[in-house]
Order: sequence, then structure tokens, then C-alpha cells
Amino acid sequence: MKATTNSVLVPGRWQVAATLLVSGLICLLLSIAADGAGAAGLKLRVTPARNIPAGKVTCFSGHVRGTRGNPVKGATVNLDGKMVTSKKAGKSRLCKGLNWPGRHAASAVKGKRSGSAFLRARSFGLGLGGTWVRQELQLSAYPAANPKKNRCFLGGSGKQEQPDFAEVAGTCEGVANRVSDGGIFSGRNAFIRWPTTSVGEKVELTAEAMFPTKNYGLVGYLTSEAARIYYVTSGQIDAKESKVYSGTDPGKAGQQGGPFLININRHETGLTADGYTFHFIGWVFKED
Repeated sequence: MKATTNSVLVPGRWQVAATLLVSGLICLLLSIAADGAGAAGLKLRVTPARNIPAGKVTCFSGHVRGTRGNPVKGATVNLDGKMVTSKKAGKSRLCKGLNWPGRHAASAVKGKRSGSAFLRARSFGLGLGGTWVRQELQLSAYPAANPKKNRCFLGGSGKQEQPDFAEVAGTCEGVANRVSDGGIFSGRNAFIRWPTTSVGEKVELTAEAMFPTKNYGLVGYLTSEAARIYYVTSGQIDAKESKVYSGTDPGKAGQQGGPFLININRHETGLTADGYTFHFIGWVFKED
């Protein structure tokens, strides 16, 4: 930008005007930078946050703000799989039972911004009991791994054609690798299924293992196609048909109290995509 002087200004004053102009531009740039930094995240507050009775339906109030304190409308608030949208003042309300005693996580997401809050539930003598059970699946779903059984195909058609993960409904199947303490999937014929999902939307994902009398498995979701955390919302891991689900604290992903860690990679033979590899590991809470 070429600087110009104002001929009306008396000698000596044009330097003052130029200084004020530069100072104004610097303030403007700093303001723009501050706005960009403020757009990096959200702040979520949920009440009540402590001494919540586990296993009993409780109504929660949420408040979503930007990093500079401004209320945020239209954010998706998620608590243990139940979702609502924040209103004009950034407020939301949902009612849900927290299924186990201990730490739970709530999240708020709008566009690329996100924030979280943590809650703690207690048993209060309600008799809620159960145990954490480890599950791990390693599946190489491409023909070279096992030409007779390992493959991916479109939807439930059985037609062996490579589906784009999440964007097109697909199924992958094969013999899962034997994993020490791998749970229901170790050495079993396993299936991974997903429906057609719009980009950026929650991806529903089902994993099943074949047993002689019936299939056992897990049902849950990824928050988006690119997410690598798997929240289990239901399923069955033994003949007792006990209720199972993962934790929701993303800070504990792959551990007790958190969702599963999941890794999905497209496999190629030469220049041709011919399947996927899946690996997920985590814990589910199995109610007594």
C-alpha cells in the first residue's frame, strides 16, 4: 500500500496522521486475529454435574458459549448418546439416565468448534451393578488376506464392489485375527456394517461375530466419517443378553469409562482399492 500525505496538514503534522493511521490498522488486524482465535472452541456447562443418581432419569440444563462468553445457538449437545440443539441464548435441556456410577462426558459441537463438560454419577444404593469387559477386533477385509472369506461389498447385496466408507452403505466381512483377551471377535467370522451417511454426519456402525446359535455384537456410532472414536450404545456379548455400552469420556478412549479407539484404513492391491482393515479396542460396561 503506497502512503500519501495530506497537503492541508501543516508541516510536522503529517507524521502524526501517518502514525495514527498505522496504529489503527494494527488494532484492526489484532481484532481480526482475536476473532479467529475466539472461533477455535466452545465452552459447555451442564447442571447438575455432581451427585447424579446413576440409573435414574435426570433432567439436565446445558449452556453453550464461545470462548469470549457469547451464547452459541444451534450447537449439538450430546450426553451419553442423547442429543439436543442449543437455543437462542445457548441454552438446552435434556432428560436422561446415566447408566453407571462414575465420570461421564457431555459435548457441544457446531461446525468445526467443539467443547466438553464432565459429570459424575453415584449409585445411591440403587443396586446398579456390572462389570467392564474388554473387546478388540482386528479385521483384514480384503481378498488377499483370505480369498474365500475376507471381502467388502455394497450394502447388503453381496455384490463384491468396493464401497466408499460411510458415503455408500457397505459391509465388510472376514475372519477376525486371534487377539489375546479379544472378547467375542477373536478368531470368529466377523462383519462390519454401515449405512449411507452424508459427509460430516454421525456414522452408525455395527460389528458382529458369528457364533453357532446366533450372532453377538456391538452397535454404536462415530461422530463423523473422519472420527476415530467409536461410541457403543447397545449390543450383546454373551447368552445372558445383559445390557452393554461403552463409556463416553473421550479423554479415556480405549479405556474403562471411555469410547473405543478405532482405526479404519482402505486397502489397495496395486492401484486398485479392494477392501478395508479395521482395528478397534475398548471396554463395554455389562450390567448385572
